[in-house]
Amino acid sequence: MIHVACDPGSRYTKFAAARPGDAEAIRQVFPSHDADDLGALARRVASVLRPGLFEPVQIWMVGDGWV
Repeated sequence: MIHVACDPGSRYTKFAAARPGDAEAIRQVFPSHDADDLGALARRVASVLRPGLFEPVQIWMVGDGWV
């Protein structure tokens, strides 16, 4: 499973993606005016980890009570 955390801010939207047990996380930052579709950006960030065909992706929103 890939976990993606999203922190939408007023100026920048930040993402981090990792698999449990991996020593490394992927981090990407986008200007918030480019972050109209958070789901599409989360998939883009998760794709950097090259998910398997049916590997699930969990998306967490920071500041939304989920994380």
